Amino acid sequence: MRITQYQTVWQLTFFPALFPVNCYLVEEENEVTLIDAALPGSYKGIIQAVNQLGKPLQHILLTHAHGDHVGSLDTLAQTFPHAKVMISERDSFLLQGDTSLRQDEPQSIKGGIPKHIQTKPHQLLTGGETIGSLLAIPTPGHTPGSMSFLDTRNGTLIAGDAFQLRGGIAVSGQIKWAFPFPAFATWNKEEAIKSAQLLADGAFLSRCRTWKIPAITFRADETGDPKSKERMMSMSPRIGLTQKMIVDAAAEIADQEGVNGVSLAALSKKMNVRPPSLYNHINGLQAIRAELAVRGLTKLFDQMADSVTERKGDSAMLSLAHAYVDFAIENPGYYEAALLKVQDKRTEIVSDQIVCLVTKLLIENGYASEKTAIHATRGLRSLLHGFTVLIAKEAFEREEDILESLSFSIRTFLSGLLINNKNIM
Repeated sequence: MRITQYQTVWQLTFFPALFPVNCYLVEEENEVTLIDAALPGSYKGIIQAVNQLGKPLQHILLTHAHGDHVGSLDTLAQTFPHAKVMISERDSFLLQGDTSLRQDEPQSIKGGIPKHIQTKPHQLLTGGETIGSLLAIPTPGHTPGSMSFLDTRNGTLIAGDAFQLRGGIAVSGQIKWAFPFPAFATWNKEEAIKSAQLLADGAFLSRCRTWKIPAITFRADETGDPKSKERMMSMSPRIGLTQKMIVDAAAEIADQEGVNGVSLAALSKKMNVRPPSLYNHINGLQAIRAELAVRGLTKLFDQMADSVTERKGDSAMLSLAHAYVDFAIENPGYYEAALLKVQDKRTEIVSDQIVCLVTKLLIENGYASEKTAIHATRGLRSLLHGFTVLIAKEAFEREEDILESLSFSIRTFLSGLLINNKNIM
């Protein structure tokens, strides 16, 4: 699979050298939209690309219902059950395997029509709908219900098979013998030409306003231009880029926007690198989150351990509690990451160190027994986390000092533990 970025759009190309099949991820501020579902075996690459962007997949839009555009639809719909599937009203029948013609349709449907798609669309498009930043535009020709989608932020147009570039630039239905397959699968060449003219220099009237469709610029990376490599996402390492730099940048983003704000797109923008360059140093978004979690837990442990050096009793517990809250408030990104469930053995090790530190203090200072130490640790953690969240949300509005309130709460909690421990003994 080849990945190419055009501003807000990520093009995923399967079998680029032989029989290129494309689908697209359109990145919004807080979500991702998939346009087309490629071939039946393409779902693995699509799922990986969605996960790497680090944002939820909210929509699956289909330009038309040919098999090389809907092949992985069922698997993707199951993998992303909250994603709304949309296709034109006309091609929704083709999606169900129904190739019967309507009264005004002059010739038979061509191309590979799926016969076993189980997914039912959530919404049928007629043109003029806006899905996030995308405007739905009817472009019949390749199939009776073909749709194109315009990113209204930057004029990027995803036209399905309304045009082809492989084998030479052509309108759907015009045979290019170097790659004739789109033409062979086109339903109506005359309709395709009308749609191409609309896209090339027309204006499409939506339900709310008229969008001027920019003149189409064909991308050199699909036509054999040797300069295309300059625009392709290079996989060579960027000089000076390190894993530490990437995780540092991720921590800064997490501090400002939360862990969910950390995505490959956000990192590449912040570091002024292309996303594939990140892969030479770290294995995707999940690996970045794991590194954040390990760092967060390690820093939290170190701060807590340092705070109790040469301290005993209430003094040690109060110092530990304030160290915990101070760390969480000063490092919101690392603290949130420390709470993540990640598949990394290192997080288990550091988490155990934190638990051992707290339980040891509780037992040695008479607040708990070996039997009750874990329960006491959980109670203390809940108290500290609750305080942290409320402070971060600026929920304490009265004039009394917040840290004094924290100390009061910890002393009260410890007093209860002492009484409980004596009663048990």
